[in-house]
Amino acid sequence: MGLLTISTLAILAMYYGWRYSKTSVDPDWAMFNLYSFTGSLYGRDFADCKSPGVHLWYMFLGWIAGVRKLESRKAIERVKFLHHTFLGIGCIIFYLVSSQPLSALILLVLVESGWLLAFHGNVSDVPTVLVAIALVTPAPWIAFWIMAAAVFYEPKLLFAFGVLIVIKGWWLFTLLLLCWAGLIWLFCRKEDWFKWIWESSWTIPKRMDVVRRKEKLYDWMPFFTSKGFMYILPWVFLGVIFSGQPWWYWIPMCVYLITLGMGYAIRENHLIPLAAWLAVGWQGTAILPALALIWTDWISAGFYLGDIWMRHYQGLKERNAEARRVGEWLKGKAGALWVNELHSAVYIYARKPVPFGLCEQIEIREVAHERRNRMKIYFKMQPPEWVVCGLSAAITFRANGYRLAHEDGSMTVFEKV
Repeated sequence: MGLLTISTLAILAMYYGWRYSKTSVDPDWAMFNLYSFTGSLYGRDFADCKSPGVHLWYMFLGWIAGVRKLESRKAIERVKFLHHTFLGIGCIIFYLVSSQPLSALILLVLVESGWLLAFHGNVSDVPTVLVAIALVTPAPWIAFWIMAAAVFYEPKLLFAFGVLIVIKGWWLFTLLLLCWAGLIWLFCRKEDWFKWIWESSWTIPKRMDVVRRKEKLYDWMPFFTSKGFMYILPWVFLGVIFSGQPWWYWIPMCVYLITLGMGYAIRENHLIPLAAWLAVGWQGTAILPALALIWTDWISAGFYLGDIWMRHYQGLKERNAEARRVGEWLKGKAGALWVNELHSAVYIYARKPVPFGLCEQIEIREVAHERRNRMKIYFKMQPPEWVVCGLSAAITFRANGYRLAHEDGSMTVFEKV
């Protein structure tokens, strides 16, 4: 049984990896991989609204894949395949610790679900596997540090972590963690890298939250939030009913949902961490509901054959294709590139670093005031040889001294003359 379960999980993980490796690059995935493909460093060359955990993870995958030595499309396929295969390895570790094959299968299916946009650049899948492993790990000190790693990767889990500390009585480990954090702050707070982490992990997310509330950027329960809840809530209800877990077991999961709600923008992939509590709660006691979950996901997703972007997220399909074509057109051409457009994949395919210290990712660029001011100064000091403008351009670009060099869909390329 053990070998059969491990083999099944491994084969499924590689299948997901194969299918998702064929998907096009979206703006978020591109931003997470800027270092591997272009040498642009998180914090130094661009700001994000995420912790450094996701960027370190993709730097690791890029190193394993040998991105710098490969043609861009091949490199992208390798990194995507490795990412989803490693998620499967995490599910195998979960199975070896929990001895629950059905729970491990549920975890894999939900973490890789197309309905939760697992193929999209997101920061929820890796920490979900870590949380699941932490929940079933018998050694408290190991479970605590695995959970801490999940929070480092996805800070939205912080309050859920706090509840687990109370429930599990992890006070000594917490004290040790706080001491380490205090020492790091004391000795490193003036270092550039620490300021970069603080900016992207705290300053920018906080400003984004203020703007969302003030300007009411999102209506109540937008379509993407509704779709995610329509998918996951039936399984949450079934998981709670058939789990046999005490009521307090579900408190951290509920706290995580409340944390998401405070951010005013719950996207499908933000719901992936619920899979950790569902998988552990199921514990193989409800076979038919578990099989219903698995088959509903696979059948409704067309067994992950066909055009995955078209099925699950049509809005980005053509934008991704435009970014790829424009980036490949620019590849090998001399000179710096500035993309006045949210789609960072242009940098990925062009293999050109981000200039001026700011990537034009929406919501981030609007609140990165200090970087925006510096960016304008740097642009005037040394205008780039190439400028790409698109539908989501945030800066009014006046093409004085530039000529129209290329057009592709909604994107326009200007060359300095």
